[in-house]
Amino acid sequence: MAENTPKQSGRTNPVNKPTTTAKAKTTATKTTKKASSGASSEKGSNKVLLIITCILGLTTGFFGWQFGVKSSELTTATEVKEQALSEKDQIKAQFDLQLAELEAMKGDNAEMNERISQLQEELKTAMTELEGFREMGDLESIRRYKAKYYSYKKQVRSLSKRVKELEAQNAQLTEENSGLKVNLKDEKNRNQRLSNENVDLNDKVSMGSVLSTYQLSVSGVKLGVGDKEKIKTKAKKIEKIRTCFTLSANKITQKGMKDVFVRVVGPDDKVLTDGGSNFNYKGKSIAYSVKDELDYKGEAEDMCLRIKNPFGEFEAGTYRIEVYIDGNKIGEENLRLN
Repeated sequence: MAENTPKQSGRTNPVNKPTTTAKAKTTATKTTKKASSGASSEKGSNKVLLIITCILGLTTGFFGWQFGVKSSELTTATEVKEQALSEKDQIKAQFDLQLAELEAMKGDNAEMNERISQLQEELKTAMTELEGFREMGDLESIRRYKAKYYSYKKQVRSLSKRVKELEAQNAQLTEENSGLKVNLKDEKNRNQRLSNENVDLNDKVSMGSVLSTYQLSVSGVKLGVGDKEKIKTKAKKIEKIRTCFTLSANKITQKGMKDVFVRVVGPDDKVLTDGGSNFNYKGKSIAYSVKDELDYKGEAEDMCLRIKNPFGEFEAGTYRIEVYIDGNKIGEENLRLN
């Protein structure tokens, strides 16, 4: 019995071995599953991050592209506007030159001047319309006005050509008629001499036909007993200024009824008149103080005219008395009143 005990204690329990192995396997399996689960979770997070990164990249790229397009469009629009305004100024300058060129074409031909003026008006209208586009940035509008400029340019050239043709024709006619002009000039000179001689003769006749006066006398008078006139020199004592003279005989002057006018100009340089009495002298209407009629027969005639002061009493000073007939002044005298 003693010998069999150790043998029994040295044997391995067949039931315990399988149990330990199973536990190890279970633990390994759990560890593997945890490791696999962790790896899978990490892969999923990486994919999400990648997707977000891609989206952000695409969005940034899109907005960057949009900004670039907008900037490009803005730059292009500015350049177009600047180009349009520059071309507008150039067209306006050309219009100004065309107007000046047309003005220089005008001459003695009324028909050509009218055509030139019409074209000038059209140009001015186009310039006014063009000036209205102060902020014009439309190249299409500029092109329309540029086309107008070329159309006007063609018309200006056509008119210029026609003007030169007419000038050439006039020059030819001038050359052909040069001989006739010399003869015509001589004839004109002869006619002018005859005309001058006739004028001189008419002047002499006219001068000879002008009536003259002599023995012109003026004085201040006051009516006395029986209406007898007494000469006075005190201004406050006189009632009228008497003007007497003799018209000379003249066989050349026209005979018949004639108006004789007397003007009395006071010390204040005012005419003694009622304000409504005027006659024509050298193309002007002037006032007179008194008027009388004379049936002139070509012989010497004595006349006396008297003038009252329409303003009241006579003032002291010098009075100027003038005599007129047939539109001519034939006498003048001064009267001093104290």
